Amino acid sequence: MKTLKIFLALLFLFLLSTQDGYSWERKKTLKELTNSAPLIVYGKVLEVIPKYEEYLGQKDFIITYVKFSVQTFLKGTGAEQILTIKVTGGQIGDKVIGGERSFPFTKNEEVLLFLSPTENNFYEVYSISGKLTAVANNEGKYLDCSLLKEDDVSKYEPDSLIKSEKIISRIEDYLKLEGGK
Repeated sequence: MKTLKIFLALLFLFLLSTQDGYSWERKKTLKELTNSAPLIVYGKVLEVIPKYEEYLGQKDFIITYVKFSVQTFLKGTGAEQILTIKVTGGQIGDKVIGGERSFPFTKNEEVLLFLSPTENNFYEVYSISGKLTAVANNEGKYLDCSLLKEDDVSKYEPDSLIKSEKIISRIEDYLKLEGGK
């Protein structure tokens, strides 16, 4: 019975995502994300708080709340420097609930996020491609672009790690072309 409820929850999420005009199973290019996501922010994860909540009739579903400190608003503005991102799924002890809208977040991780607002002042990651995690090494900071659909940006690099400055600069260029929407 639990498996059926989880399947129905994932099916419901899929149907919602296609009604909103975007599909979660399809990766997006950086340009598509930049032009369509209402909010683009770079910052740091402060807390990751998984909780049991009722969701689609399932009483012990896991919802994860991510407290996020915005360092830079690339698109959209907000008076709040601290955002709460609501993620469907997560892990409490040995119990894991996942799905295509489940994103693992780690405390102190730096990320570039493409977000959209939801109810009660929460935000959600806009697309399956909407979380780019920062990776640092002795050569600088890179963003993991492995969930982006390949486009002109990703063809410049030998792998999916692309310099943070390059991605941010490209986002700014796309916004200028679109009139800064």
